Amino acid sequence: MAALAEYGIRAESDDVGMSYAVAFDPETPSWKVRSSFHLSVGDRDPSVDHVPASHTGWTVCVHDDQGEPIGDPLYIAGSGGLMDCAGDSAVAAAVVADYVSTPISRHCDCYSQERYGRRYHDSECNRYRRP
Repeated sequence: MAALAEYGIRAESDDVGMSYAVAFDPETPSWKVRSSFHLSVGDRDPSVDHVPASHTGWTVCVHDDQGEPIGDPLYIAGSGGLMDCAGDSAVAAAVVADYVSTPISRHCDCYSQERYGRRYHDSECNRYRRP
């Protein structure tokens, strides 16, 4: 949360384990974040007792407005073993900041089109661009 806050990004906690949701639109009310297109940031081995010393790596995924993950994770760290939480948090936050700050990602509806079996993408779509 602190690493995301350095970029001015608000994340909503699910109050269970180590999972956070980040809305593409910063104006989205906190109660509506998980029912809109959003990114999830979660620990590879979530636990309600998570402390930095037991961090196993962040995973960042894109979700549609139904909460379903779309495509491969944007970011996955580690192999399940312990790793430096502060360093990994800084990298994951940079990935999230890059992804949500891309102007096209705020208006492109490629994902909603894909849900209905259409494969059309706006000519300037960058949803699948890796940060």
